[in-house]
Amino acid sequence: MMFYQTKKNQTVYSNILGIIQLILLSCIFVSANLAAMPAPKASGGELNLTHWKFSADGTVRLEGDWQFYWKQFVLPNSTGDINDDSIGVPGSWNGHQLKDNGIVTGHGYASYRLNVLLPEETSKLALKIIDIGEAFRLYVNGRLLHSGGEIGTNSDQSQPAFARSVILLPTDIGKKLNIVIHVSNYHYHSGGLWEHISLGEVGAIQSLHELSLGYAMFLAGSIGIIAFYHIGLYTQRRQDSSPLYFAIFCIAMAIRILTVDERYLNQLIPSISYSMLIKIEYLSFLLAIPALAVFITNLLPGSYPRWMPRLTIILGFIFSGVVMLTPVSVFSDLLRLFQVYLVTSLCFGVYVFIRSVKEHRQVAKGFLFGFLVLAAASLNDILISLGIFRTPVFLVGAGILSFILIQSYSFSLRFTRAFTKVETLSRELEDYANTLESKVKQRTKELELVNRKLEQQVSIDGLTGIANRRGFDTLLNHAWAGHSRRVAYLGLVMCDIDFFKTYNDTYGHLKGDEVLTKVAQCIEETLHREADTAARYGGEEFAILLPDTHLEGAVIMANKIMRYAA
Repeated sequence: MMFYQTKKNQTVYSNILGIIQLILLSCIFVSANLAAMPAPKASGGELNLTHWKFSADGTVRLEGDWQFYWKQFVLPNSTGDINDDSIGVPGSWNGHQLKDNGIVTGHGYASYRLNVLLPEETSKLALKIIDIGEAFRLYVNGRLLHSGGEIGTNSDQSQPAFARSVILLPTDIGKKLNIVIHVSNYHYHSGGLWEHISLGEVGAIQSLHELSLGYAMFLAGSIGIIAFYHIGLYTQRRQDSSPLYFAIFCIAMAIRILTVDERYLNQLIPSISYSMLIKIEYLSFLLAIPALAVFITNLLPGSYPRWMPRLTIILGFIFSGVVMLTPVSVFSDLLRLFQVYLVTSLCFGVYVFIRSVKEHRQVAKGFLFGFLVLAAASLNDILISLGIFRTPVFLVGAGILSFILIQSYSFSLRFTRAFTKVETLSRELEDYANTLESKVKQRTKELELVNRKLEQQVSIDGLTGIANRRGFDTLLNHAWAGHSRRVAYLGLVMCDIDFFKTYNDTYGHLKGDEVLTKVAQCIEETLHREADTAARYGGEEFAILLPDTHLEGAVIMANKIMRYAA
């Protein structure tokens, strides 16, 4: 039965993991759909879409090499100043090498230009922009269509802001788009066109925007629900704090998704400042890491060196303090350090879960699988942000959701096993309580029997088998009290063996013991009434208690004993 139950649990656990994997793949599929299908890339500041059919092929990302003008705000209506410098979009301009061998720093201003050749027949088009760092103005064919913050040539003039939006293009754009974007950055550690810009028909762009927003809300909402579920678990059983820390981790991740994905928090709170939004973005993962570390230490105690979680928690609070107390220009320069801290913490988690699997901890495999998904998704996005490679989608949102779902199920399985054990113990306790009364009665009878036997053993002489001095005293007291009440005769005969010491010394103690035993037998055989009692009073002395016997009867009994023992 137990084997069958174990196999059944393993089957259910495998099915649940399969469902969670399906959810992960679905999230990745949605994320992939948020990216445009493979399309032509810009080269030398020009993107040829003459053969692109927006109605059939969908939206297109304006990726590739854009013309780049460092320390210049070119005229938006110019059709193409001679410029051999180009830069890859999307991406940061940090570290970009100019044609004159200069190196672009994080802070500064520049212009981006892209000429887009459109097909002959096009419907009404729109652009979707995500993040441009950090202040910008976007011109199409010389017209200012959108802006974010205030651009400037120094830190006093430049004012940062996020301005994700869908931009409807004029109907008279013709067959060519001359896109010019002025960008300035004096507050964040990196600047430029961080994210891709999508071009497509209005309906497709709006659908893409709604799908991106819905995806972010789905992730944040799902994670938020799981957070409140674990808070409920903690309120029901405060002895185990691991659900509370897991809930804190979930809340931090939900806030991060609302802050980063589509900058939805900025839409919910339009008055929120740029610096506050960036601080929340950083704090959401810097505080999530210590919460996750405490969760792991409470969940799997003893599976790690003690200094590892302590160091993780201390660094997390130190870095969080730096973010809260310094401006964006200072703490954003520490992003690489924060990313190293994140990767190191993920390695700590992987180490702990692998060790717990080797120790055959409960549901450790599920925890390990979920954490590996989170680690892989986080590493993917870190490598993208570093510009090492660029995959079509960011996976951290789907990775976080999958990790939380797997951990939640493993948590539930852990609690289910605990509750099952409690129910089993309750049933056993109830059964034991039902039989306890009968067991007590049975044990009481057994103890009474044992006590009687002990009393008998204490009152019987071990050599002769008749009552000893203690037994005799007890019988005499009872008999005396009873006969006094009744005013009846009580006979007592005292006798000893003559010359016993000499016999004992001459023939030895064994022969002396035989004499004592035989005399006791003779006395016992002489007594015929059940109430008459013989006892060994001490050494070779004997006492015979004769209830309801007067003096003459006691003398007769004494003479009879002497004749029988002679």
